[in-house]
Amino acid sequence: MNENELNKAKQMKDRLNSVGPGFCLAKWDQVTMHLHTGMTHSCHHPAPHKVNLEDLKRNPTAIHNSTQKLQERTAMLCGDRPSPCNYCWKMEDANPDAISDRYLKSANLFSNNFDLIASSGTGASYIPSYVEVSFSNACNLKCTYCGPTFSSKWQQEQEQNENIALYDLNSKERSWNYHNLDYLKSIDELPYKNSEHNPYVDAFWKWWPELRKNIKHLRITGGEPLMAKDTFRLLDELQKNPIPDLEFSLNTNLNAPEKNWQQLLDFIKRNEDEQLVKKITLYTSLDGWGKQAEYIRSGLDFNLLWERLLYLIEEHPSVDNSIMTTYSLLSVPNYKTLLENVLEVKQKYNRYNGILERRQEQYKDWFESVGQGNFFERNEIRCCAVHLDISTLSFPHFLSVAVLDREYSMPKLWKQYEFMAKHLTLGKDDQNFYDFETEKLGRVCDIAFYTAENERDYNENLNYHRANFYMFINEMDKRRGTNFVKTFPELEDFYYSCKNSVDKLR
Repeated sequence: MNENELNKAKQMKDRLNSVGPGFCLAKWDQVTMHLHTGMTHSCHHPAPHKVNLEDLKRNPTAIHNSTQKLQERTAMLCGDRPSPCNYCWKMEDANPDAISDRYLKSANLFSNNFDLIASSGTGASYIPSYVEVSFSNACNLKCTYCGPTFSSKWQQEQEQNENIALYDLNSKERSWNYHNLDYLKSIDELPYKNSEHNPYVDAFWKWWPELRKNIKHLRITGGEPLMAKDTFRLLDELQKNPIPDLEFSLNTNLNAPEKNWQQLLDFIKRNEDEQLVKKITLYTSLDGWGKQAEYIRSGLDFNLLWERLLYLIEEHPSVDNSIMTTYSLLSVPNYKTLLENVLEVKQKYNRYNGILERRQEQYKDWFESVGQGNFFERNEIRCCAVHLDISTLSFPHFLSVAVLDREYSMPKLWKQYEFMAKHLTLGKDDQNFYDFETEKLGRVCDIAFYTAENERDYNENLNYHRANFYMFINEMDKRRGTNFVKTFPELEDFYYSCKNSVDKLR
């Protein structure tokens, strides 16, 4: 990392706001396509929306350039703040000095395209440089905050059990059938199965020959991508037709079946020999440590995840590794343990990545023989053994950190933030936490405090959130044979206070 990402984001803040207070380059230059449901959004914060199949028939690029996105781009250029992007607006309003993802993403992914985007209008045919795609909801885990839309295991569990009846905050009745498959079907958001024909996946492959010419970042998400057949089709495409300047990323729970895991390792090994892509980054998810992490991400073998992560770090140092945290109230008790272990890994393994230098040395003699001995520029690439990407959970509300008693959550959160702040990377050592990693945990503190202080509707509904938490957790324990109080003894008092909320609302 050659520049301070936080400082770059601060500089980008003024540039963006000079166009409009809601202007964000990601609305043009980034796309996340959930092809298994036919949904799209730009960055991952706004809720995805459905792509009309008729639009798709006329134009396969509608999986990015949808009617709704064109309207939101126009709003941004007219000085408005489109409501779907309120994740960043809330953060900026909670703390004017906070660095939201609007600034971080624009500065670190799309800054080179600023002038082009600012002058492009709505960009009806804009080809993004950053693409995230999920082909299927096939997954072997049932994460607490996830659901059938992104997990086939969740979908199977829902098919085998009664709906989860929770309190609807509008009617104040237990009329919210959480993760109701019939409801998903009625709004045309029930996922295509991995084995079914999917017109949205077809549109992607039609667009791919053009898309690959502009793409700089490609990330496969899921579900669990290593259980989706089109993931391996894409890996095959990259092996047949490499894109040497592409930064390739893949989300994985590091718990995929061994055969699928080995196929990914084969791709990594071949890339080390042939440079199919510029860089490979693997993203995994952890929201706590040990048994608590396994409870949050039901079906997870924590030890297998950690073993595979360390294997990647030790045997394939050319790969960047990132741990994504969806910070919920379940993360509060022992997240510091995760931070301590991540710091230990950083201090042991983070180092310069010499893969480019080794490849340059391999071809040095040939370039000198043809009179281009100075062909290579000095370009040190750093390897990040592991870094953190922390986001605060915003849905479901009953799992938010704001539902906890602030007297419990804020001291815990602050000690975690303080731990990161006391172990900051200085200069180029790369062996501690980066400032932007620490800032993201600081944003969790901001949101937790701001919500408790300022959001009247949230506080007026606190008993309903807590009642929903208790009923949801009890249903999960019943279905999965788990025991919340035994796994989270630190939250036992909170758990029973939530039971009291149920009793009060009856």
